[in-house]
Amino acid sequence: MAESEYQRLKDFLLPFIIERFRSTAVNDELRKSVENIAKAFLWCIVSIQNKMHLTEITTISVAEAFYERGLYNLLNELDIGTKKITMEGFLLVLPGEIHNWLLFLHNNGQLKGVYDRFTGTYEIK
Repeated sequence: MAESEYQRLKDFLLPFIIERFRSTAVNDELRKSVENIAKAFLWCIVSIQNKMHLTEITTISVAEAFYERGLYNLLNELDIGTKKITMEGFLLVLPGEIHNWLLFLHNNGQLKGVYDRFTGTYEIK
């Protein structure tokens, strides 16, 4: 059941995410990282039994994505246009991005639970 739910959400969400990071100013490493985080994010939300906060979802998604890729340090730099940001800098803005993903899924009736955008809580009802 979780695998079919994951696949359904992946087919729906990844085109949205790819479009957000489609710019030629975004390098392949950042795109790859975002896609891996998105896949881990989807596994996280299909596995929630009760409720979870945005910060917890973000932490688990990043940790799982990095574990799966074998990234054990955050010393990489990512290119966005002519700017270089550290992985740590990227991680600071990631909760906002995952908030956007949850809102996109919620607003399109794709979540089995409810995401409260003002408290950052996703709850299965």
